[in-house]
Amino acid sequence: MSIESQLDHSHTQSREVDGPADRFDEDGDAGFLTLNVRLADGSRFECEAAEGFRVVELIRAYGLPIKAECGGSGVCATCHVRVAGNWRERLAPPSDDELAKLDEIATAGEDSRLACQIEMTAGLDGLELLIDPDSLHDRTNQTAG
Repeated sequence: MSIESQLDHSHTQSREVDGPADRFDEDGDAGFLTLNVRLADGSRFECEAAEGFRVVELIRAYGLPIKAECGGSGVCATCHVRVAGNWRERLAPPSDDELAKLDEIATAGEDSRLACQIEMTAGLDGLELLIDPDSLHDRTNQTAG
């Protein structure tokens, strides 16, 4: 199933997870961006984001089960995400280092990126992505929210 069809299922469960919003905006301003994250099981999470934060930081801050074994330094490729087609052209192009890491992932495709290499900007408000199943922690040991 393509990422677009997984992201476009309107009948899948949807819930907003509690996250550390105060970490992102000390003044309580409502100038947050939205990051929409899906898991392969159809779960959808709407996360508040702030400009300048990397997607992997936001996913982890919301307690979603992403491996990100290197802590976001771009050396392990365990934060593999699939970006919905209409968002791909809005992202900054991947660096040569990111492309090299993506080449190491057997399931990587044109929609693949490393979450640690995507920085939230105003132009990415509403960004939709799917955490690749191989980048998920065992959900029996971790739950979101």
